[in-house]
Amino acid sequence: MINLFRKKKINSKVVLINPQKRFNIISYPKPYERFFPDDKPVRDIHIYERIIFKCNSCDNEIELTDKDFEKHQKREFSNLNKHDKTETENYIKQKKSFDKFSYLDFYYPDCKLPIRVLFEGGWGGKMGEYGFVIEKIIEILKKTTKAQHNIQVQ
Repeated sequence: MINLFRKKKINSKVVLINPQKRFNIISYPKPYERFFPDDKPVRDIHIYERIIFKCNSCDNEIELTDKDFEKHQKREFSNLNKHDKTETENYIKQKKSFDKFSYLDFYYPDCKLPIRVLFEGGWGGKMGEYGFVIEKIIEILKKTTKAQHNIQVQ
């Protein structure tokens, strides 16, 4: 008896995640204005604020920058393969309010989990700096199985 393996079958599930569960901050930059003149600023505008994404699958962290979000503002380019891109876009079409967001998508470097971050961004404020708010995270959870067949050889 010979065991032959067919192509891997991938069962996937698209999941919507609360951004506060994955990111250390969801609004960038944080406001630094004061209400009263003698109040201290909420943050120092000269200190770079790290944007950390923590993967739920492998528990590792990566750092993103405001430039990553700025680069993907109102762009249609995706870093996902055709299958994963189609799955996320079909999910977004079902949720009609999601199509207004810009997105940044990537595969997590360690576990290869496909992730799409939906955000709203733009330029503004007193100094015309770029800012954004992370609205939603879409993850594609995959379960790979191998279909096994037993064939008798005579």
